[in-house]
Amino acid sequence: KMWNAGNFKGHVSPLEFLLVVQERSQRRFRADSHSDPVEFLTWLLNTLHFDLTGGKPHKRKSIVTRCFQGEMEVTKIHDDDGDSDNGGDGDGDGDAKMAPVPANGGSGEKMEKRRGAFLMV
Repeated sequence: KMWNAGNFKGHVSPLEFLLVVQERSQRRFRADSHSDPVEFLTWLLNTLHFDLTGGKPHKRKSIVTRCFQGEMEVTKIHDDDGDSDNGGDGDGDGDAKMAPVPANGGSGEKMEKRRGAFLMV
């Protein structure tokens, strides 16, 4: 049954993807709770890279590193009252490693941009 070409699907349903993410992340990322999107993307790409290289430290290159390794810019937009639109938890995790980049916001909003290394595998 596994080797039957008729059973092969070139896509994955969102539910299957969600269940695998919950399982592989030890329920760190779940559908019933909010998580940091940068943390999720970092975990997903690192997990893909690890699986593609077989976890071998000497095999440092994969399609994931060729496509995604580099620098990342995160933009937060704050209202006048200091609330953020991004739904972050406000604990500042990861912000200390990133250098602020000056930005100008319009219509009474404040924009904060930060740059830092991404996909450190």
